[in-house]
Formats: sequence, C-alpha cells, structure tokens
Amino acid sequence: MYRRSRDHEAHSRSQHRHLLVPVRDSKVPDGEVLVFGAASWAAFVTHTGRG
Repeated sequence: MYRRSRDHEAHSRSQHRHLLVPVRDSKVPDGEVLVFGAASWAAFVTHTGRG
C-alpha cells in the first residue's frame, strides 16, 4: 500500500531540486524567481557563451 505523507513529498522535492535552476534579478533580491529546468538552463548558458 502506498501512502502519501508530507515527509515523502518533501523528500521527493528535495531529490529533484538539482533538476531546477532558480534565477532572480540580483538588483531585486526580494523579487520573483524564474525557475528553469537544468537542461534548458545549460543550453541557454552554452548558447549565450558563444557571443
């Protein structure tokens, strides 16, 4: 039997946290955060690094 619990949900989120990249405007530290998938962020960084 499978029971969903708060502990399980928190553990599941923490296991997948490395798959997400939160990005915030450094000039607005209390502002909203955009969250990108790690693969999408890596592609963006690779592309923008080419100039």
